[in-house]
Order: sequence, then structure tokens, then C-alpha cells
Amino acid sequence: MATELFIFLLLVPLSWAAVLWHWRATVCRSWQEPVLCRPVLVIESDDWGPGPDWHAERLAQIGQCLVNHRDAENRPALMTLGVVLAAADTAAMAQNGLADYRRVTLDDARCSRLLKQMQSGAREGFFALQLHGMEHYWPPILLREARHDNRLRAWLTGEQFPPYEVLPSALQSRWIDGSQLPSRPLAAGEISQAVVEETTTWRRIFDRSPSVVVPPTFVWTTEVEKAWGASEVEVIITPGQRYTHRDAAGQPATEEGRIYNGQISPEGARYLVRDIYFEPERGHTVARVIEDVSLRFMLGRPALLETHRSNFIGNDGEFTKNLACLDELLVSACKRWPALAFLSPEALAHIYVDQPREWVASSLWVRLHVLLRRLERVSRLRKLVWLTGLFVLAACARVITTPAARRAGVAL
Repeated sequence: MATELFIFLLLVPLSWAAVLWHWRATVCRSWQEPVLCRPVLVIESDDWGPGPDWHAERLAQIGQCLVNHRDAENRPALMTLGVVLAAADTAAMAQNGLADYRRVTLDDARCSRLLKQMQSGAREGFFALQLHGMEHYWPPILLREARHDNRLRAWLTGEQFPPYEVLPSALQSRWIDGSQLPSRPLAAGEISQAVVEETTTWRRIFDRSPSVVVPPTFVWTTEVEKAWGASEVEVIITPGQRYTHRDAAGQPATEEGRIYNGQISPEGARYLVRDIYFEPERGHTVARVIEDVSLRFMLGRPALLETHRSNFIGNDGEFTKNLACLDELLVSACKRWPALAFLSPEALAHIYVDQPREWVASSLWVRLHVLLRRLERVSRLRKLVWLTGLFVLAACARVITTPAARRAGVAL
């Protein structure tokens, strides 16, 4: 009996050690990610590029909604605009018979009202402009495919400012060749040249370097990151992973590990994670989004919400409905979290760099408490913790660290 008890007592800690060793990468990433002790909400809207004057009017109405809501420091609610710098010049390509690609950039006279509205909103603090790409596709590939695809030909030679939202999803991934699946990589030299071209265009239009980038469809490679690094990009918005290609089914795919908030890229930029979806046109409800936001805050993370231009450029009825959803979301968030902060991703990244005590928890007790919460969200690990009895140790640690977490503002 004594021998059996000895073996049992030996196996228990060994099983715990085995679990922690197997999951060491997840544990380390969760520990290294800083713990925010203030709730930070960022609403990110992608795909805003050259368009008609009524797009400017829609942005103005969005801005009016945003300024009606203030955070604890009286900052207006903020929406980032993932800016696409150019659109296909359909008239020119219809005239040249798709002999070569032509573009209309955002500083073209035809887009002057839209550009002014973007710049005005950025100056007033309710818009933050982020580079989404020169185009939302790779022009040489789209042009090549259009020469034997009537739908793509019609898109490139038809209406002014054709919506890239209707393109095949694989072709919307700018930084790969999605014309065949699985996708193929682009040449490193072509990528470098394209990044130089789009960052130079950004500087010409906005009179400053792009500090934040959002990869179209979240598919990009290390070669793209190297080029961004050479162009002094400081922040990369991610979904928590870098999808490097599209698989045989056309879905974004990767063999790489997870990315966490504040992580430093090989080129020195900071990663932020955007993993909450707020698309009213797809039926996403405010109640569900608030649930997701609450979970991020409980885990000591910011809440970055993804939405798209398509929610706001439908017919008048659709726009009114979706704008009302945005307003309802902001009302609910401000009411539920009085200490809420509306920050730009650039400002948030600086917090991760500087880690001021009023924003980032430094107490080991608080960090341990939040670490346990984060690990509880990993389904397979949670099951192993229960099977091995490690949950007893985790529960004791939770009880001991809860008072410190509550004082820091990150307790439930």
C-alpha cells in the first residue's frame, strides 16, 4: 500500500510537469503578453479607398455618431480606416483593351471629397488612418486573369470605382498569387518594389509615413514584413496568426504559431491582435459583441473589433440600420465600462512598448491571475488540467491572486 501511494504521489507531479512541458510555448506566450488594467476598445473598419462623393457623406455621418460618445478622458470614440490607396481606372482600361493596368489614386480630383473627409476625421481624433494596401489585390495577376475571364474583364472595364468586395476572395489577397489554389508566393523583388510604391504614395497623400498596416484578408509573408520594416512601419494588425497562403479550398492557411498583443516582429514592429467581428450586415448582434469584448477585458487584452466598409455603403435603409448598431454598441460599452478608453492602434502599441503602470499591470500576482484565465481558454489544455488534477493547484492560485487582480481592475 505504501509503495502504491508513493508511486501515485510521484506520478501526479510528473504528470503536471509533462503537461506544462508539452504546452510550454502556449504558457510562455500567455505570460509574455502584457496585462492591460484598463479596458481599451478599438473599432477597425477596412477597405476605404477611392470612391464617389456619397462615400464621403457616409463617413461624415459615421463621424457624427462617434463624437457623441466619449471615454473616461473625454476622447471621442474612434474608428480606424484601413485605407486602400488606389482603384482600377476602368475607363482607361476599357479604352486600352486591358493592354496594361491603370489606377486612380485617392488624391485624384474625383476623390477629393472623400480624402478631405478622411483627413478631417483624423485631425479631429475620431478616425485613425491605416495602410491597407495600394490595391486590395495584386494588379498584374488580376489583369492576367481578366484577359480570359469575362466577369473579371467586366469588373476592370465597367463602372467607376468597382467594389473589390465582389472579387473572388483568393484574388483579394494582395500579397500572394491566388489565381491558382493552393496559392503561390510572389517574388521577393516584386513585393519590395510594391511596398516602396505604396508607402511612397501614402507619404505623398498624407504627408507622413504609414505607421500602422492591415494586410488585406490577413494573408502576408515574412518577405512583406521585411519590406514594411524597411519602410519604417511600426504596427501590424493581425488576427492572432500570420496566414502565409491560401490552401486548396481557398482558405487562409499557415504553419506558424500564434501571435500575441505587443509581440515584436522580426523586423521590430509591434503586433496587435484583432479577433472580434462586428459586421451588422452579417447579423452580428451588439449583445454578442459585448460578450466578446468582456472576455478580452477579463483576459487583460484590448478589444479590437473588425468591421468593413461594406456595412456602411449599402442602400440608405441598410446604412441607417448598421449605423444604429454602431451607436448601440458604443452606448452599451460606455455604460458597462466607465473606465473605457478609446485609443488608436498606434497609441496602444506605444503602451505595449513603454508599459506605463497606469495601463499595464506589473504585479506578479496580477499577471499570474490573468495567466490562469488565459490558459483556461485553451480547450485541450483545460481538459488535461482536469484529468491530471492540476486544476486543484490552479484553483488555489486563483483564490490567492484574486484580491490583487481586483485591485488592479482586471478581476471579474
